[in-house]
Amino acid sequence: MGLITAFRERLTSGAFRQLFDTVDHPGRAKTELGFVLTMFLNQRAQHRTLVIDLSLLKGFEQQQGAIISCLLKLILNDRLANPASRLPVKIVLDEAHRYLPGDNQQLTHNGIFQVLREGRKVNLQLALTTQSPLDLPERLRSQFGTMIIHRLLAPTELACLPTGLTFAEVAALTTGHAYLVRPEQPACQVDVQAPRWW
Repeated sequence: MGLITAFRERLTSGAFRQLFDTVDHPGRAKTELGFVLTMFLNQRAQHRTLVIDLSLLKGFEQQQGAIISCLLKLILNDRLANPASRLPVKIVLDEAHRYLPGDNQQLTHNGIFQVLREGRKVNLQLALTTQSPLDLPERLRSQFGTMIIHRLLAPTELACLPTGLTFAEVAALTTGHAYLVRPEQPACQVDVQAPRWW
């Protein structure tokens, strides 16, 4: 009963009501997120970006993680069900460590992990950002082919990644510089430039 009460309270909170738009708006159409995702994944257009902002749920990290996992599963399942529609889609997940489960059993069923394992074959690419690679489970880190490594502050952070770099090289990086690490290629230093609109 306690869980039901807590769930009910969360659903009536202002942040949840605003994010999921549970308030009636007479005379104004609502669009269901599943429909928006399907249209985004399957309709060709130029310069399209879909941003799903869950910052209203900042105080509910577990729920944020569940929503992101669900959305990524929807995207992957749409791709697997519609092999003819393989428009390239790039997904960027900022501060990814916030949305990942703690144990390996839950990780296997998580949408982030599933897209990393199966997304390449259906033209889905997933980029994750985090302050420290140690914040990501080892099973998840092993799924990345390409890494952009900015300055790391502890040798253990670099040691958990297959880079071929020394800690001195990575610790010496300054703002706007990083190492690009790709499979079967030597790491190379790159400049990370802010986009023109920044």
